[in-house]
Amino acid sequence: MVKIPNIYSDHHQLKIKVIECNEHLVDVRKYCNDITLRIYPEMKENTFYLRKRVIEMLNKADSLLPKGYKILLLDAYRPLEIQEKFFKDFCIELKNKHPNFNNAKIRKEASKFVAPPDVKILPPHSTGGAVDITIIDKYGNEIDMGTKPDDLNFKAYTYCREISRAAKHNRKILIRVMRRAGFVNYPREWWHWSYGDKCWAAVKKINSIYGIVDFNNHLIEKH
Repeated sequence: MVKIPNIYSDHHQLKIKVIECNEHLVDVRKYCNDITLRIYPEMKENTFYLRKRVIEMLNKADSLLPKGYKILLLDAYRPLEIQEKFFKDFCIELKNKHPNFNNAKIRKEASKFVAPPDVKILPPHSTGGAVDITIIDKYGNEIDMGTKPDDLNFKAYTYCREISRAAKHNRKILIRVMRRAGFVNYPREWWHWSYGDKCWAAVKKINSIYGIVDFNNHLIEKH
C-alpha cells in the first residue's frame, strides 16, 4: 500500500492560512476551446467554472500532451451544497459496505477520498482551484489509467503498483504534463489536480491563495 504523507490530512489542512487573491472564476467553455468537457450530469450549470489561472494552466497541460491526446475535464468548480451531497452519499455508501463502522470511522474514511463540506478545511473543488481529469485519444476514448475516475479504492492511488504497465505509463504522461503546467496531485486520486487551494499550499509549504467561492459573489466573471 502506498503511504500518504500527513500533509494531506484534514488536521494539517486546518493549519494552512488562506490569503484570498480575489482571482475570478471564469467559464471553462469560453477559455478552454481545445479541452473536452464531460461534467457529471448531476452537476449544475454553474459548475462549468474555474479560476482563470487554473484554466490557463489546464490549457498549457493539454498542449504538452503527445499528439492525438487531449484532456477530458470531468469535474471543476463545485459549490458547497453539491460537495455536501457528494460527501453524504459517499458516507452512505461506506456505511452499507462496512455496517460495523461507527459514524466517526465512516467520516474519517470518507474524508480520505471526498473532502468534508467544511469551510475551515476548504474543499478543493469549492475554491475553483481543483480539477478532475483524464486523457482521451484521437477517437475520444479514455486511455487506460488502471481505474476509472472516481473508482475510490487503493488502485486509484496515483503511484499504485498494482496496475498494468500500460496504465503506469499513461499515468506518467498525465503526471508529467500536469506538473509542468504547475498543478499538484492529491495522491489518493490520480485524476485530481489543483492549484492555489490548501492541498497545493501544503505541498508548496506556503499560504493558500484560493478560498471558498460563492457562485453569487463578486469573484464570478460576468458575461
